[in-house]
Amino acid sequence: MLVDRLCERYGESVATAKGRFYAVPSVAAIAKDPEIEATFRGLGFGYRAAYYAKSVQMLCAEHPDPDAFLDGLRALPADRARAELLRLSGVGPKVADCVCLMSLDNPATVPIDTHMWQVAQRRYVPRILDGSLPDVPSAAVALARQLRSARAPTSATYEAAQQLFVHLFGP
Repeated sequence: MLVDRLCERYGESVATAKGRFYAVPSVAAIAKDPEIEATFRGLGFGYRAAYYAKSVQMLCAEHPDPDAFLDGLRALPADRARAELLRLSGVGPKVADCVCLMSLDNPATVPIDTHMWQVAQRRYVPRILDGSLPDVPSAAVALARQLRSARAPTSATYEAAQQLFVHLFGP
């Protein structure tokens, strides 16, 4: 597993009654490696190695304590946390939303992947527009109209699909 390899390479060794483990390393500990990208590639991170290396370097350049900055994202409103995550190399809307949902305690965040997109398009948009889905808020109807002809998510339709789910199911 990549996380295990990362921890073993950069983390502090921790001896326990069940064996030796490695702590999750700090961003600063990783940044000390002059060949971060090459090390990440060697650990099996593939094409993402360059993104991770750039993100580590950016975090260290912009924040005296990058780990405190990342921890502090939890206290921000979801839209601000998402905006900060989107600044990281290789992080797009879906990844930022996954982090907001699963790591930053923002349960109203809805990551839209291929499957969620298809659920919206096949299950909800047609039923909202033909009136067969009861008690639909007017905002959801407007979003369904916007999504009706979209074939794939764009920035605008990604946001519309997110909001459609929030209007249908609440935060």
